[in-house]
Amino acid sequence: MHLTMTALPYLYVDKFLLHVAIANVLSNSMKFSREKEVIELEVGCSETKEYFIYYFKDNGMGFSMVNRIVERHGGAVDIQGKAGEGCTVYFLFPKALQIVEKIGKME
Repeated sequence: MHLTMTALPYLYVDKFLLHVAIANVLSNSMKFSREKEVIELEVGCSETKEYFIYYFKDNGMGFSMVNRIVERHGGAVDIQGKAGEGCTVYFLFPKALQIVEKIGKME
């Protein structure tokens, strides 16, 4: 497996639920990419004026039901891909959730 990851902004979200959503996306990405010689996973973030857009891209066809978790935080999920070519899962989070300064240990 090859993982590429960029820096992600800290957000004020339910950490446990977000871990569940991310683990679900990554698990499905690995599951549906297992026939590939090398599993390629990319995790990153882009932004618009109002949203941070976390993305999870694979070279298989990963898919997950994470809408409820992301929507609970005022966000949305978008999934784009083609069978055998790969999939990108986008989490859009309102910028209002950003924690500008990390205070204490948030685990």
